[in-house]
Amino acid sequence: MLACFYKKLSSLIISWHYKKASCMISILLIYILNSPLCIASVDNPTPQERSKIAIVYPDIDEPFRGIFAKIIEGIEGRLKGKVASFPLSENTNTNDLALQIKRNGIQIAIVLGKPAIKAAMSFDRDITIIAGGILSINESERRNIIGVSFTPDPDLLFENLKFVLPDIKKITVLYDPKYNGWLIDSAYEAAKKNGVELAAIESTNLGVAARYYTTALGSIDGRKEAFWLPQDPTTVNETTLLPLILKEAWEHHIPLVSSNLAHIKKGALLAVYPDNSWLGSTLAKMALKVLAGEKYRPGLLPLRDLQTAINLRTAVHLSINPDVPQRRFNTVFPER
Repeated sequence: MLACFYKKLSSLIISWHYKKASCMISILLIYILNSPLCIASVDNPTPQERSKIAIVYPDIDEPFRGIFAKIIEGIEGRLKGKVASFPLSENTNTNDLALQIKRNGIQIAIVLGKPAIKAAMSFDRDITIIAGGILSINESERRNIIGVSFTPDPDLLFENLKFVLPDIKKITVLYDPKYNGWLIDSAYEAAKKNGVELAAIESTNLGVAARYYTTALGSIDGRKEAFWLPQDPTTVNETTLLPLILKEAWEHHIPLVSSNLAHIKKGALLAVYPDNSWLGSTLAKMALKVLAGEKYRPGLLPLRDLQTAINLRTAVHLSINPDVPQRRFNTVFPER
C-alpha cells in the first residue's frame, strides 16, 4: 500500500514538473517573440532580407513617375538600402519577368500600380504580392494580394473637421458600392471615434445622385452637418456632379470634406491626400513582417499615411476663424 502511495506521489510530482516546464517554455516564447531581438529585423533589415524583396512598377510619364519614385524612396528608406527593381514597359514579357523574379530568389514583390498588379498575376503562388499605388483591386486579385490602397482612411479627415467645426454632429456621404463599399465599415468606425453620425447612402446612378445633392444640400444645417466626398467616379463625378456639389454647398454654407486634394482649390473646406514616401515605408514594413512570419488578411487596407489641406477662403465663408492653427495642415490654400 505504501509503495502504491509513493508511486502516485511520484506521478504527481512528474506531472507538476512537466506542467511547470511547459508554462515556463510558453512564457519564454512569448518573451522572445516580443523582445527587441525578435523585432530588430523590422527596424534594422539585413542585406539578406533586402535580397528577398523586389519592387515592380510601371515606367510611365509624370505625374505618376514622380509618385512612384517617392513611394520607392520610402520603401528603400525603410529597408535601409537598394532593392531589386523591375520597371515595366509596354514591351515587358510578364512570363520572362516571372522567371527572373524566381531566379533571383525573390519571396516578396511590392507592386505599384495596376500594370504591376497584372504582371504579378503570372508570378509563382509562393511569392507574396504587396500592392500599393492603386485605388482598388477586383475580387480575383483580392484573394492573392495584400497591401495599402490609395484610398484615404477617413479618420484623419473627420478628426480635422471636428477640430475646425466642433459642433458638427453628422456627416453624409454618397458612394457607389462598386468602388467604396469596402471602405464604409472603416468610415463608420472613424465617425464613431470622432463623435459624429455617419449617413452612408448607396448610389449607382448619376441622375439619382444629382437629385439627392440638390435636395439635401439645400435643406441641411451646415453648422451641424457636413458632406464627405470620397474618391468615387459615380457619386463624385468630376465633370457632371462636382460643379453642382460645389455650387450648392457654397450657396447654402455646407462644409465639404474630400479625399481628393484637387477639390481644395475648387472650394472644399478640408482634404486629405497620400504621403507617398510614408506609404512606401509602410509597404516595406509589411514586407519585413511577412518575412518574419506575420500573416495579413488578403485585400487592401485604407491609406493612413496622409497629409492634410485646408481652404482658408472657404473657412472664412463658413465663419471659421481664419487664424485656425495652420501648422496642423500640410497644405494651406490660398497660399499666404
